[in-house]
Amino acid sequence: MSLFRKHIRLGLAAVALVLFASACGSDDGPIASVGSSTLDRSELSDNSVEDRAVVSSLITGWVRNELFFAEMAETGYTPAESFFTDSRAELEDLRLSDPTLPDPDTLEGEIAVRGNALGPIIADFLVAEGFEIAAQEELCSSHILVDTEEEAIDIIARLEGGEDFATLAMELSTGPSGPAGGDLGCIDPRTFVVEFVDGARAVDAPGVSAPTQSEFGWHVIDVLSFDTEPVTDPDAILNAVLASQEFLDLQDAAIAQEVTLDPQFGEWNQADAQVIS
Repeated sequence: MSLFRKHIRLGLAAVALVLFASACGSDDGPIASVGSSTLDRSELSDNSVEDRAVVSSLITGWVRNELFFAEMAETGYTPAESFFTDSRAELEDLRLSDPTLPDPDTLEGEIAVRGNALGPIIADFLVAEGFEIAAQEELCSSHILVDTEEEAIDIIARLEGGEDFATLAMELSTGPSGPAGGDLGCIDPRTFVVEFVDGARAVDAPGVSAPTQSEFGWHVIDVLSFDTEPVTDPDAILNAVLASQEFLDLQDAAIAQEVTLDPQFGEWNQADAQVIS
């Protein structure tokens, strides 16, 4: 995933065209450089493109990726090769159903592979730097929803007398989960109104709550568990990282780095992080 914007299909011509780079004069020196990375003319010529806007987009994509990699490299961080291998395999799989996507063996494809690997790499980098993702709460529960406190008290008495919670929910609950025995599954407690969560949190799980009032009525909550679980899903970790101040600080530092661009190909606009041709 590109962290500035999603990958753009540049639509490179499938047939050899008059090379834009060759029309720019000198063949000496790199087109662009960021830190120790350089984009050479030979890499661009392999794509055989003549459209100046396409060339500018290619260079912009390359620089945006390398700004992040160069900033992380300043700390001595080196991403595992598996990040790029996985990203390349993903692109190759997608090309089976969408052949208009770039070939990984072209410059456009290489930029896409590195850009798609960048998100997970940044997550790995920031975690290695000490970024911590708060454990996620999970509430596993069922409930019976009724109109009055008296009804809720009577249900609790029937449960204490040995009656089955799910059976009573199917019989008495006015909520949409009633036909399923009141089952609410195991989900983020923020899904529920605060009164429901407070009622569930007061239970020494597993157990049944006291009558709990919310805007929907009176709840009798069967709390199976109310725990914090470590975040292990890669997408959840990535989303947490990209929403963090640590990521914003990294992005600011990356964009602030020096970019050297051959003026024949345009000017690097730091404020917008793009080539202006």
